[in-house]
Amino acid sequence: MEQNPIRIAEILLGLKDVNLIGVEDLGDEDSKTPLRVHIECLGERPKMPSL
Repeated sequence: MEQNPIRIAEILLGLKDVNLIGVEDLGDEDSKTPLRVHIECLGERPKMPSL
């Protein structure tokens, strides 16, 4: 079973080069409320093309 949170985020979200900040479960036990996943991108920010 995978234990590395970065790898788990890659598997669940299909994203690479991310840092998993945290996961919020805002519902109760019987709730079908979606989880809120907080990630940070580790790659470079896209740059605006120069005009």
